[in-house]
Amino acid sequence: MENRAKVDIVSGFLGAGKTTFISKLISEAYFGEKVVLIENEFGEIAIDGDVLAGSGVEVQEITGGCICCSLRGNVIAALISLCKSFRPERIIIEPTGLARPAELADAVLEAARHVSLELHAVITVLDVTQWPRISEAAA
Repeated sequence: MENRAKVDIVSGFLGAGKTTFISKLISEAYFGEKVVLIENEFGEIAIDGDVLAGSGVEVQEITGGCICCSLRGNVIAALISLCKSFRPERIIIEPTGLARPAELADAVLEAARHVSLELHAVITVLDVTQWPRISEAAA
């Protein structure tokens, strides 16, 4: 039986610490695994991919919009392509702070109909020092 690539979605607002958290996951929890990172920057220029590229991880950048909305087809195509060509053990998706994790999870499940992968975890990173401001805005 073929091993399925585990897909983790790491979401959170801009500046919450997603890239730092992912770096720790890669160096500690996923050490020794063949990892691919799909990085989504809302603008045309990717920034965080450079930080993680030096970790030995394959980095796929998708820019120019939100991968759960306007670029949903791009993330499905990227997942399928990466599974076929790179055969990772783990895929980490870091969407923009605007992304809707449930819609991104649906895209992962759609890709899983075509290649051997599974949705493993949906993680939201939150900067607790910003919680009072965020909770007031939500009320």
